[in-house]
Amino acid sequence: MGKSAEDQAIEFFIKRAQLASETADHHVRDGEFDKGAKLYRQAYGFFLKAQKNHPDDQELAILLQEVKKKYQDSIQKSQASTN
Repeated sequence: MGKSAEDQAIEFFIKRAQLASETADHHVRDGEFDKGAKLYRQAYGFFLKAQKNHPDDQELAILLQEVKKKYQDSIQKSQASTN
């Protein structure tokens, strides 16, 4: 039997979050902190949607915290580069 619609949605959210986070990493490496921050924020939102269906998933909780930290760091770097 195939995956349920809920499982497919969660899988989509996780894959989409990973893609946004990886793309953000590239932008931050290139010094495009605003673009990186925007993508990290998107990634956080997708990981959050996935976690709502699996609140006890420690791996998702760790990914959420990592993306949140990357977002905060890119915001700080963006502000520092404009000052």
